[in-house]
Amino acid sequence: TDGIEISDDTDLFQTGIIHSLFAVQLIIFIEKVFSIELEEEDLTQEHMKTINSIADLIEQKKKE
Repeated sequence: TDGIEISDDTDLFQTGIIHSLFAVQLIIFIEKVFSIELEEEDLTQEHMKTINSIADLIEQKKKE
């Protein structure tokens, strides 16, 4: 991460850690590893913004 400190609430887009291509790869990884299907409405920057927001989304989808 080129010396960037990452916490569970670090904005992954603002720091440049997530960009459009990586976001697609991350979505595929999340769906495969957690056996969930992310819908178009799930794919917002707000849901993918931080580690905590991604974890919350996964937890929400696992309950469905």
